Amino acid sequence: GTSETMPQIPDNAVKCVITSPPYWDLKDYYKKGQIGQESYQQYLDRLALVWKECYDKLTDDGTFWLNINIRVKNNKVILIPHDFVKQCKQIGFHYKGILIWHKSSGIPTHDKNIVDRHEYVLVFSKSERLNCKEQMEAISDYKHEDINHGLFWNINRKAGSVGKKYIHPAIYPNDLVSRIVKCGTQPGDIVLDPFLGSGTTIMACEQTQRIGYGLELDPHYCD
Repeated sequence: GTSETMPQIPDNAVKCVITSPPYWDLKDYYKKGQIGQESYQQYLDRLALVWKECYDKLTDDGTFWLNINIRVKNNKVILIPHDFVKQCKQIGFHYKGILIWHKSSGIPTHDKNIVDRHEYVLVFSKSERLNCKEQMEAISDYKHEDINHGLFWNINRKAGSVGKKYIHPAIYPNDLVSRIVKCGTQPGDIVLDPFLGSGTTIMACEQTQRIGYGLELDPHYCD
């Protein structure tokens, strides 16, 4: 079903929300009611409903991790992350910063542009205090200490639209989700992904002894 309303999930029960929503006007999943193929304003309006639902489902000390990047269409830069931050702050989230997901295996882009080697993960908390700074500061991916222990994570991406053998055209890596789960939760906590897709978040929860909830519009991916 759609995550614009989530009556199946009790309020104040989820410790961490992790998701990667559809980009606007990019991938068509050929599913009636999908988010991402309407006007940009309608896209934002529908996602605002999802973010509000996520806010209501989170515990008071819960966190929200939102994977997204900018979008370029007809040489115009569309600052989707900026608009999401604005929406979430209006809802009541406390914006804590941008985690840079560095993809060593960058995805080729148009000849006129540079290679795509990073995405953003926007980090929010429901209360003013972010309770996972210590866990984040313990992460060390680089030989150069100046960029360790903070908001730069180096995790390869195994597949994108070019990976035709994969079940979903936009799979994010299990390692990225598992790392966020470990930073934002304890074993037994509930994690929610309102755009579950191929189920990466559920798998990461199973592997780390968390409880995974997810919503997905397409029954094919659910199966």
